[in-house]
Amino acid sequence: MRNESSQPPRSPVQVLDRAFEVLACFEQGSATLSLADLVEATGLAKTTLHRILTTLVAHGVLSVDRGRYRLGYRLLQWGALYRVGNDLQERAAPVLRRVRDVTGETTYLFIREGHHRVCIGKVDSPHAVRQTVDVGSVMPLHVGSAGKVLLAFTPPAQREHILLQAFAGQPRPEGLEAELAQIRREGWASSFEEREVGAASASVAVFDFTGRVVAALGVGGPVYRITIENVAVWAADLLQAARDLSAALGHR
Repeated sequence: MRNESSQPPRSPVQVLDRAFEVLACFEQGSATLSLADLVEATGLAKTTLHRILTTLVAHGVLSVDRGRYRLGYRLLQWGALYRVGNDLQERAAPVLRRVRDVTGETTYLFIREGHHRVCIGKVDSPHAVRQTVDVGSVMPLHVGSAGKVLLAFTPPAQREHILLQAFAGQPRPEGLEAELAQIRREGWASSFEEREVGAASASVAVFDFTGRVVAALGVGGPVYRITIENVAVWAADLLQAARDLSAALGHR
């Protein structure tokens, strides 16, 4: 039976504690474990343990073959997502600095979290008047260039659900669907005073090794500096920066 002193604090949800106890058994080095092995390791009743194992197998967290359990494919998926998330922040930093140096504007990196976007990286503009976006800032998906990039590449059913909630009975902006389709074709978007009066931005899509869009890399600042003309000049640099970051994440 496992040493109680080495176990993490209990959660209020006992079944979750028990499920994690089961998964922790595989930390001891055995690739496969039988029901009897797990009963001995956890001290749980066989019927209780069987219910937990059945649920974990159903969700792909474990797999079972001829009565022996092993870690499942779902953990590999989560591990890949964890790696991408950590790689993003580390690998994006020099790319964000490079884009800041080219444009002179604040650069940032956003990821989608549910129905919102979250800033996970930024490099400030040297200008006294600049866009202020803090790491950890949560913003909507349906306005702003970074939000629209992430929204455009969200699976259709999820995108529709997000838009239904965002507009909640109000009419959607005319041409929104056509704009999102164009973003999917071109891989970038611009925004002028959509989210905030006096602010503008341009963002590009970042892909991971699976070909999925995992982030939006962009520049933001005042509308008198981020103009349509300047965005056109910077477009090639932004797209190249996104390609470089995507390549660092394994995209081909």
